[in-house]
This record gives sequence, structure tokens and C-alpha cells, in this order.
Amino acid sequence: MIEQLKELRLITILLILGGLVHPLLNYQLSGQDNAELLMGKAKEYSQIYDFDNAIETLERASSLYLKKQDSLNYFFARIKVASQLAKKRSFEEAYSVISGIINRNENSQILLEAYITKAEILRLSRKWPEVLETLNSTSRFMDGNSYKGVLGIARSKVIQGKTEAATGKFTEALTSLTESLAIYDSLNLKPELAQVYYELGRVNSMNSDPNNALIHLNKADLINTAVASSKKSFFIAKVYSQLGMAYSQLGMYPNALQELFKATDIARELNPESEELIIALTRISGVYNDMEQPKEGISSMKEAANLAELIYGQNSLETIATYRALGRAYLVDGVYNGAYEIARKNALASYNKALELLKTHFPEEQKNLATLTYDIGTVELYFGNADEGLRLMANGLEIAMKIPFGFKPKATKLANDLAVAFLSKPEGPQPDSAMKYFQKALVASTKNFKSELLEINPQIDDVVTTYEFYRAIIGKSYSMDIKYEIEPKTELLTYAFDATLIADSIANKLRELPLGYTNKTILNSGIAESQHYAIRIAHKLFEITADYKYAEFAYTFFEKSKANQAFFDLNPPDIPKSYIDQEEAIGKELSLLETLVYTKESKIENLDNRKLKDLKERILQLNKQLLGLRQKIKRDFPNYYSLKYNNNYLNIDETREKLLGDKELLLNYNIFGRSMYSFRIDKSGFDFIKHLDGSDSTLFKYIDQFTRQLKRPGSTPQNISEMKSSSSKLSELLFTDSLDFSRYNKVTIIADGILHKIPFEVLLTKGVDAELEDHDLPFLIKTHDVRYATSATSLKQLNSSKKHSGQKVLAFAPLFNIKSTNNPSNFDSTRATMGNLAYTQGEVTAIKDHFDTKLLLDLEATERAFRKNASDYAVVHLATHGIIDEENSLYSRLLFSPFDQDSISDGYLNMREILGLDVPANMVVLSACNSGSGKILSGEGALSIANGFFYAGAKSVIMTHWTANDNSTANIMGAFYSYLAKGQTKSQAMRNAKLAYLRENDGLLAHPYYWAHFTVNGDDSPIVKAGIAWYYWIIILLISIGVIGLMIRRKKTALSLTE
Repeated sequence: MIEQLKELRLITILLILGGLVHPLLNYQLSGQDNAELLMGKAKEYSQIYDFDNAIETLERASSLYLKKQDSLNYFFARIKVASQLAKKRSFEEAYSVISGIINRNENSQILLEAYITKAEILRLSRKWPEVLETLNSTSRFMDGNSYKGVLGIARSKVIQGKTEAATGKFTEALTSLTESLAIYDSLNLKPELAQVYYELGRVNSMNSDPNNALIHLNKADLINTAVASSKKSFFIAKVYSQLGMAYSQLGMYPNALQELFKATDIARELNPESEELIIALTRISGVYNDMEQPKEGISSMKEAANLAELIYGQNSLETIATYRALGRAYLVDGVYNGAYEIARKNALASYNKALELLKTHFPEEQKNLATLTYDIGTVELYFGNADEGLRLMANGLEIAMKIPFGFKPKATKLANDLAVAFLSKPEGPQPDSAMKYFQKALVASTKNFKSELLEINPQIDDVVTTYEFYRAIIGKSYSMDIKYEIEPKTELLTYAFDATLIADSIANKLRELPLGYTNKTILNSGIAESQHYAIRIAHKLFEITADYKYAEFAYTFFEKSKANQAFFDLNPPDIPKSYIDQEEAIGKELSLLETLVYTKESKIENLDNRKLKDLKERILQLNKQLLGLRQKIKRDFPNYYSLKYNNNYLNIDETREKLLGDKELLLNYNIFGRSMYSFRIDKSGFDFIKHLDGSDSTLFKYIDQFTRQLKRPGSTPQNISEMKSSSSKLSELLFTDSLDFSRYNKVTIIADGILHKIPFEVLLTKGVDAELEDHDLPFLIKTHDVRYATSATSLKQLNSSKKHSGQKVLAFAPLFNIKSTNNPSNFDSTRATMGNLAYTQGEVTAIKDHFDTKLLLDLEATERAFRKNASDYAVVHLATHGIIDEENSLYSRLLFSPFDQDSISDGYLNMREILGLDVPANMVVLSACNSGSGKILSGEGALSIANGFFYAGAKSVIMTHWTANDNSTANIMGAFYSYLAKGQTKSQAMRNAKLAYLRENDGLLAHPYYWAHFTVNGDDSPIVKAGIAWYYWIIILLISIGVIGLMIRRKKTALSLTE
């Protein structure tokens, strides 16, 4: 045998050098050895998708086995022939071969392999019910106590999982694949493990769960790299291609293209006429479409379509799919590049070709018929033929609605998109038609709900497709609101209001979905938009009915929309990953089991009653586990818990009673798009006000002008005049004429959206004379203490949280200028552009005049020192530079001295790191540049460094709005601490510090640029309890006088007795 193999290797090498293509096929050896080599070679052909040569080689091997009368291996070779015929899409031949084997055999090993292969052939030919029937037949040949039997179970589970995924049963598919994974893992079959991880990733992507898709696909890549003999295979090309799909779903398009190009490179090298190349090219086209680069998308898609027709011919669903995707690329090209008539012609040509092929060769394919009909309608609609487009889209939807449950998620999306199309008609929205199709979407996305009556809504427990249901219920509410504007019937608003209540409950479920930060941010913005619709509807009903419940409902949404959901969506570093993973795992299992119970109760799947009872008991157990886990998080990580799970939002009465003093006014704003509402609340009552209705864009213009003017000192009379004008106009928009400030001495501001950019202290409380100087303008700060809060609910939490018992201050004033150090190794190009702040040392040193202070100056002011000491002080003061990352506020950062560094303490403290710290200070002062600036997200407020410190445990934060003058900053801070030491609240101390500055400066230096950048945020209680010190000494003095007097009287009494 050894000599034969040596001879074979030598001759093979000589034949390859001689240029022969298939040396093994031209070299004959007799006997078993040659057949085995042929089987191996057939496997190699199959791996590079050369199915013709694989089949020819297997035929030769089976002939050799037959000559040897080796019936077992003969039938195994014939089974593989059937498998290769199916991969080649020669399904009739494959059925013929495999049926002949099954009919001619009684051997259980052969029948097991034959039935599994038959199930795979049926799956490839999309005969889903027959796949499951065949797998049921296979089970009788599986011996769970034998190796091959257990292996057969695992293979069957993989086929079952693929089939379930293809029919839209994603939770069941994940269960089947996970069961196969456990078997392969127990048998230590690494290549099979990699295959199953790939399939899990693919199903995750199909189920719109790209984060878990990436986890599973990367595991597949890792395992394959460890065991594969070659780094280039069609399997790894499939993994790269699916990774590209997952990245695309996350909106990470450069990453997606990188993976997809890797897939195409491998596919072209292995076999330039392969299915994997078609799939990767199609996905590349989709990514380019999403990137608004349709020309590249068309080029990629044309190549895919030509290749599909070459490989499969026109009698193929794969070819049909490529023409459909090409139509999509042409449509996108028309959207972004104009040339509408050409784009419409090309898009319709591609779509209609796909439709023609579908009707000719696959008339039973109702899913593809529905989506293609709908797509053609979309083209007609977009390119101006609205009536025809809407008709075709409606036809496509009707087909989709008749398809069994597995297609309902797609039908729901089609119905929602069609409803939106009616709202977007060029001649104006058609709310009646929109409501009709939003109602159809509600029917498609729920179980046990069939009503077409618009005033009827499903039960929340019946919702199956959560996100599309949310779109539908909000869309219906919005459409009813539009209908009300046309036909003002109060019941329309009442129905719309009822729909928003359901939407609110669904929004809570959506926030718990395991999405990545990017998708969560998009979701939160969408929820904020829907909450604003709810506020608008509630305001209309409140004006019509004067019913308090509508105002209360709107106020709750004001509070909800300001919750900083983005923080907990990050899985902040102070929460052990095991908690997050456990929570997500329980959530996923609950979702799976609830779906299984539904399929039983809906008679979609057969399940015996005992099994159903077990499932329900397991659901109860999981709910108890989830409750216990959340209680543990509440105990160990209260900051995280209060952000993520707190639903105890303050209502109007609680805000009045628990937050406000007798002469305090709270202004709570909600802004979305061009609309703005507010609540004004004081001890005596509230007002619910509409400031802007969405048709006026002047607010944004004035805010832009005003913030630019504030950050640039007025150097000319014209600049000063413009600033006064902007302030006056903003004051009119934000305060309105009805607001009487004379009733109050303190104002709490809860801003929203773009309003976070404004220091309200610089707004005017009354009209102004054009001749007034900055020094004399009636700024709000002149007459009122002003403080800010994220929300009324968060303010209550801050007020009630445990305060630091001490009064000690930790103050930092770092060194930035590298040239002033003698350590060249610490050179940093970012710091090199940062000058040292001339007055910061004086600023922090002055604090010592009023408080017991630990100063860390120059080289001592390091990030490591901050991390070590920050949790031990009642006040933390940072006089340093801040760098704002406008694209991702999580990486906005504070600068420390570049010394005593390591991998954690690098001298840059970003907000992402701050979230993981424990800084339970009563007050954090950020006299740094732009510490209050940050990316503004709908429903999230400004994601600023200051908010990071609130999450880390600070009770209040003093922050800045723009790059400040360090001299005026030092003066204001010195005065601020002197007033704090006298027992004043933070807002009182800040107001008095600013007024003291204005008394000492006039002209140019009185411009708000020099003093308005500081704002007080959060808890406003004093650092030093007002009056405690002098009261204490008076008591001591009185007691001392009393004691001395008593002693004198006793002494006198004793003397008199002696006498």
C-alpha cells in the first residue's frame, strides 16, 4: 500500500507538471484504494461547487464498488450522487436516484443516510412540508445509543432548523440548531460545529438580530480557522458573506463591504461560476444601495444576474431573485441620481422579467409573487404613477395576507409600508386608506385578532411581530390625528389616544430587545417621535375636554422622553457582563417558549397537553428568575436600575408637592421637529402650553444665532444689538406673554432637544430698550435663581439619594503644555495644541479659603489620581480642558496631566469610562471647556460629560456650555465657593457669583460670553447647611453663660451660708 501511494504521488506530480487538468481521473488503479481516492476527489470537487465533475467521479467510484460487490459503499456513493444532483438543481434526477435506493434497501445504515439526504433534497427544492415528513420517517432508523444514530439526530436537527428558518419560524429554527450544536460539541466534531454556528448566525440575521449573528459567525470563523486545512474554502466565503450581511443590518457599511469583498475574492478564486459569488455580489449591491451609491450597486447586481442565468438558467428561483434585486438597484438609482424615466424603465424591466419567470416556472410561489407585485407597485408609485402603484401594492399585500403564519411578519411590513405610501401621496395624505392598511398590519402582526373596525385594537398579549405592530399602532394613531384635522370629530382623537396607550406598552418591550447601541439609538429616536405624537393628541383632547387625565398622560410622556436610555443600552462597565448575558438569555428563552405555546393554542403545531403544561410552568419559572435577577441588580447597581427599569415617573401633583418651593417655577419642555410644548408648574397649579405647531422653523434659526453670538464677545454695537434681538425673540417663544416672573424667585428648567444648548439665564424677562448695555439688560439671572434637571423624576431621585456626609473638596488643575515638562516621551499631539490654562491654579487654590481642600496641581493632577480619590470627597472640582466628540459623545473626554500613565489611566477620561466610575459626590464642578455639550438625540437630551457624572453617582454637576475665558471663570468660581461656604444653595451661589462679576465688570467684559457659560444641574441643596455654624455657637454661648451664671450663684450661696 505504501509503495502504491508513493508511486501514485509521483505520477500525479508528473501529470500535473504536464498540464493535465484531472490527473486522478486519468490514472487507473484496480481495487478498493482507487474507489476511496475517487470518493475523496469527488468531495474536493463538491467543495469548490464543481458538481458535474463531482457527479462523474462518484459514478466512477460507485462502478468500482459494484465490481467489488461492495454493496454498502456502492449505495453510499449513489446517495452522494443524489446529493450532488440536488446541489446542481437537477431535482428530478436526484429524487429518482434517492427513491431507487430507498426502495431497494432494508439496511438501516443505508436508509438512515438516504432519508437524511432525501430531506436535504426536498429542502433545496423548497418542499417544506415534505421535508418535515421525511425527517419524521428518518427517526425510526436512529439509534440514540450508537454513534451514527446520534450523528443522524444532529444532522436531522440541522435540516429541520434550516427548514424552519425558511418558513419564518425563527425561534423554532434556533432551538433545532442549538440542539444539534450540543450533539456536535459532545462528539467534538469541530467542522460540524463551525457549520452550525454559521447557520445560527444566518438565522439571527434573518430574524433581524445582527448582534447575535456576529457572535455566532465569528465563532464559526474561529473554529474553522483552527481545524481547516486551507484558509480559502467556500465555507469561509459563506461566513464572510454572512458577516457582511450582519454588518449591513447594523448600518456598518464599510465593515460589510470589507467582509463581502473577502467572500467574492475567495469565490472567484475557487470557482468563478458559483452560487456563493452570486449571493455575495447581491449583498454588495444592497450595501451600495443603502450607502446611496446605486451605480456601484447596479454594476454588482448585473454581474450577479448574468452569472445566475449562466449557472441555473431561467428556470430557477435564484435567477428570479437576482433580477428582483437588480430592479431594486435601478429604483434606488432613480431616487438618488434622477433620470427618472430611464430608472423607471430599467427597474420595471428587471422586476417584470422576474415576475414573468416566476409565473411561468413557479406559479405556486405565493411569497415571491406577493413581494414582486408589491415591488412593481413601489416603482410605479415612486416614479409618479401613484394610483397604479398603490393598486399593485394593495394586490401584493392581499396575496401576502393569505399566506400561512410564517409569512405574516413580511405581510405586516408590506401593510405598514402601503399605509405610509397613502400618507405620502403628492396631492396630500389619505388618512382613511392609511388607517385601513395600518389596521391590516395590526391583524397580520397579532394572533386571535381579525377586526377591521378602526376603533378596535388588539390585546398586547396577542402581539407576535413586535416592531411592525408598534409601527402600525402608532401609524393608525397618527392617521386618525390627520383625519381629525380634516373632519374634527372628538372620537377620532379619543381612538388615537387609546392607540397611543397601547403603543406605550409596546415601546417598553422594544427597549428590552437585544439590539446594538446604534440600533437602540435609532429605536429610541423613533419612540421619542411617537411619544411626541401622543403629547400632541393629549394636548388637543385637554383643550377640548379640560380633562386632567390627558394632561397627566402628556406629562408622563414628557418624563419618559427624557430618560437617558442610551446609557443603559451600552451595558455600562460597572455591570458584570454575566448579569447582562443572563438577562438576555432568559428573555430569549421566554420569547421562544411563548411562541411555542402560541403555536399549540393556534393549532399551527401539534403538541400534547402535558408538553403544553410543562412549557407554561417553565415560563412561570423564567419570569421568577427574571424578577429575582432584576431585584439583585436594583440592590447592587441602583444607578443602572433606576435608568433602565424605573417606571415610577413623577406626575404633576407629585412634582408640585415633592420638588417645588413656595416661589419656585418649573418649566418642562418637549420639542420634536418644529413642534414644541411645555408644562409650567408651581405650588398652585399648572399650565399645558403649545408653543409651536410644527409649521414654524424660526426657533432653530434663533437658537443657532443666539448660541453663536454668546460664544463670541460683542466687539461692535451691531453684534451686541443682534444678541439682544435673538435673546428677546427666544424669550417670547419660550416664555410667552402669559408668564409672570414676578411671582417667583427660582426657576427650574427641564430642557429638551436643541434647547439644551441655551443657558436660560441669558433670556430676558421683559422687553428691552435698544440702548441698554449688556450690564443693564433684564436677564433672568438678575432676579431669579436658575437650575437645570434632566427630568422631574431624576430630580426627585437625586434629592432623595444619600448625600456625602463631609464637605471636603478634591480639586485638579492639570498641566498640558508638554514643553514645560522634561519628559519628551510624554509627547502628545492633542495636548500639544492645548495651552495651559493661566488662571486654573489660582481658581482651585482660592477654594482653600472656604473649604478643606486637597489640591492636585500640575504633574500631580493625573487620571490615576482622579480614579484613586474621586469617590472619597463631597466636592470634586476639575479645572481642565474638555474635548467634545461631536460624532460620538461617549468619547468626549477630560484631559489630565500626561504622567503616571498605564493602559487604563492614559490621561484622557472619556464619558464611556466615567460611566463605570463611582463618584458619589454632592457636587462635581467641571470648569472645563464644553463639559455640557454633546450629541443631541431625540428623547435622550444631550449626551454630555456632565450626564456621565450623574450616572456615576454625582448629585449635582456644575458644567459649561462653551469654551470659557479662564480669567472670568476663575473669578466666578472663587465667588461661587465663597457663597457656598455661607450656606447658600448652589443656584443662589451661582447667581450671586455672576452678579458680583457683573458689578465689577462692564463694557465688553459684561458680555454673557464671560459669565453665562456656567449652569447648575441637579440637586440644589447647600453644600454647607445654612446657619448651622452661627446657631451652634449661639447655643454654646448661651449654655456657657447659663453655666457660668449658675456657678456664680452657687458660689455666692455657699459664701452666705459660711458667713
